[in-house]
Amino acid sequence: MTGEQRRSVVIDAAIAEFAVYGLYGVSTDAIADRVGVSQPYVIRLFGSKKSLFLEAGRRVFERILAAFEDEVGKDPEDALSAVQRAYVGLLARREELLMLLQFFAACEDDEVRQAVHEGMERLYGYIKERTGADSETIRELFTLAIMRTVSVGAGFSEAARESEWARVLLGLGAESTEEDIRF
Repeated sequence: MTGEQRRSVVIDAAIAEFAVYGLYGVSTDAIADRVGVSQPYVIRLFGSKKSLFLEAGRRVFERILAAFEDEVGKDPEDALSAVQRAYVGLLARREELLMLLQFFAACEDDEVRQAVHEGMERLYGYIKERTGADSETIRELFTLAIMRTVSVGAGFSEAARESEWARVLLGLGAESTEEDIRF
């Protein structure tokens, strides 16, 4: 493996660990064990656990943007619908969405907050440029995406099968079918 490939494997392992335990709840030992390398090697690659956390969060933002680009590339004439479809597709990637939530949760740290702002700005800029949507439409899109991200982490889709509160929060009608509750 090249050095860049090893970095990538470690970042993916870090996403899995940080998704569950957050910045402060996981050790670099756990990440190293997941990959089968030594903890000093992980530190040598990234410098610190926080630097690795930042890379993991940035990787998730990059993957979200890549999913948007792929879907818009298939349907450039209806870019807004393409972005919406892309995000629904991302809902199956629970681990990455949990990492995104952990990234948001760690924003008391200035560097993390700056990285989150940069990631959100890139997504916003892409959507604004490619869709031509107005500010209110973009705000609604982000609001729904964040609610759906939280819903994946908290298991709202499972609760929606039986509970009205979950169906309402997910924007589903009281008479929603199993097909309506897909994520």
